[in-house]
Amino acid sequence: MDKILSKAWWALLLRGILAIVFAATAVIWPSLTLTVLVIMFGAWALVDGIFALGGAIIHHQGEWGWLVLEGLVGIAAGLIAFIAPWTAVFAFLMLIGAWLLITGVLEIVQAIRLRKVLNNEWLLILNGILSILMVALLVVFPGASTFAFVYMLAAFALIWGVFSIVLAFRVHNVRKDFRHSGQNMGSMPAK
Repeated sequence: MDKILSKAWWALLLRGILAIVFAATAVIWPSLTLTVLVIMFGAWALVDGIFALGGAIIHHQGEWGWLVLEGLVGIAAGLIAFIAPWTAVFAFLMLIGAWLLITGVLEIVQAIRLRKVLNNEWLLILNGILSILMVALLVVFPGASTFAFVYMLAAFALIWGVFSIVLAFRVHNVRKDFRHSGQNMGSMPAK
């Protein structure tokens, strides 16, 4: 997992940038119809899933199955959003909730595995916790207005995007430090 993240830090960076673009778009045009929001979410989930899956396939070493699963779930969520954008708000909320829950759990698992290699892996844990908290809000307030949901989703995407970008640069810097010191990332001592 550490080798995958260290080599594919750019994919994490792109995922963060995409999340921020999604957040900005949702805030700038809050009166978009739910169908357009579904399509925007579909694009985000699809591209996010493709980058996660691509990073796992290109750099498959060790335990890469978690990243493959995360990528496949993102791609599936994106495709469903494109195929049936006219579905009810409830179905859309459940789709997002399932995606956020699975992604959150997988990010926490990845962070636990990454703790031996990367200081401050708490950013990935925080991303996972944010995903799970978002699901809790969707369950507690399923009848929230569309605008409240749009702003809630935009806030989540913005925070998640910023944390992902910070984590990408931390992973990249750790990789650079090890290249300069001549050490192998796979032989790092545990914390």
